[in-house]
Amino acid sequence: MTDLILAALIACSTGDATCTAHDAGAHTVVYICDVAPSQTGQKRIPVNLDGRLHVITIAARCESA
Repeated sequence: MTDLILAALIACSTGDATCTAHDAGAHTVVYICDVAPSQTGQKRIPVNLDGRLHVITIAARCESA
């Protein structure tokens, strides 16, 4: 699981994925998409960093809300 999160964050930092984050009160929402635009599906991963919950969603492609 750590490798998946790391790969997604690298894709964000290199511009190979679309990434957003916002404060949702009790937790931070991180959305990473377009990591594999020709595929479908997503994975939601709750992560506790420095005592704060982050809900990371990694999606194969970006979908309009």
